[in-house]
Amino acid sequence: MGSFKVLLVEDAVIDAEIVKNALGSGMFDLRILDSGYGFLSAVEEFNPDVIVLDLNLPDTNGIELCRKLKNDDNFAGIPVIMVTSEHDVNILQSAYLAGAWDYLKKPYNTMELLIRLENVLRLSGQNRELIRIKQDTTVSEMGRAIAHNFNQPLTTLLGTGELLLNYSNENPVDGRISEQIQAMIDAAREISTLVKKVERLKEYKVTDYIQDIKIIDLDQE
Repeated sequence: MGSFKVLLVEDAVIDAEIVKNALGSGMFDLRILDSGYGFLSAVEEFNPDVIVLDLNLPDTNGIELCRKLKNDDNFAGIPVIMVTSEHDVNILQSAYLAGAWDYLKKPYNTMELLIRLENVLRLSGQNRELIRIKQDTTVSEMGRAIAHNFNQPLTTLLGTGELLLNYSNENPVDGRISEQIQAMIDAAREISTLVKKVERLKEYKVTDYIQDIKIIDLDQE
């Protein structure tokens, strides 16, 4: 297993050094920010497994940063541990409402920090697995529903198309009509093939489409 990536947002040099020493083993890959400036850019570039976020920063506060993180669909799933020297219950409640998973009180207790990180990382892994299962189930159910609603109209369309093609061939008036009917039948068969692929979907698996847009991969084994 590779190291877990931890983003620490902490302006106090001594506190940052304590965390750095505590996470010095190969189990953690630590990156430190000393302010809220460039926070989301750092999250996007570093892609941390967990964020340890100081409540009081020189240019902003941790609750506001946490709220911004959770409002971004790309980062909302990253767990946040809020760090504070405050003992005000209302502040802690605000941190949880902003999306924090847990909190630590200053001064840092290295053993407590490691325990909180371990718990959050374990829960985060379980949460990701639950999300994956839910996504797979939703895709599978959606695929069956689409197939159920499309199969009957497609059967009617293909059957009618074949009858029209036979009639047109037996009673030729304009060769282009037969060609157009055949094109309609070919298109319906292509749609039928796609519907069968949708019906067989088992997991939420995406593929690149254009630019930053992704679509569900229909060619799943």
